[in-house]
Amino acid sequence: KNAARAGILLYYYYCYYYYCCCCCCCCYYYFYFYYYYYYYYYYYYYYYYYFYYYYYYYYYLYYYYYYYYYYYYDNYYYYFYYYYYYYYYYYYYYYYYYYYYYYYYCYCYNFTSTTTTSTTTTSTLTTTDDQRTPTD
Repeated sequence: KNAARAGILLYYYYCYYYYCCCCCCCCYYYFYFYYYYYYYYYYYYYYYYYFYYYYYYYYYLYYYYYYYYYYYYDNYYYYFYYYYYYYYYYYYYYYYYYYYYYYYYCYCYNFTSTTTTSTTTTSTLTTTDDQRTPTD
């Protein structure tokens, strides 16, 4: 799914800068390499947080099995203690995943707002508290 999204973005920006080339060759080559630099930067940025998510995922599994052992030792107390840690690491997963998409959204918004051609940029947020869309 993520590879498909990256491919769509790559195709979209390629067509956009190819159109820009018809207007000005210098503009095309400048923004073409500018985009590829930031594309690989965010590609690395995404996988960094993707790894960070799996780090917390296995950290959560560690606490899950750890307190699952004590679940039989003291049923009532450790049952709620386990659920506290579950939601704690679940929150951190969405925090870092949301931060990536919000940062990427700001980049697309600042970049497209300086162009003269009307474009439409969409970005999917993992949270529902900030669903703004960029405008030209």
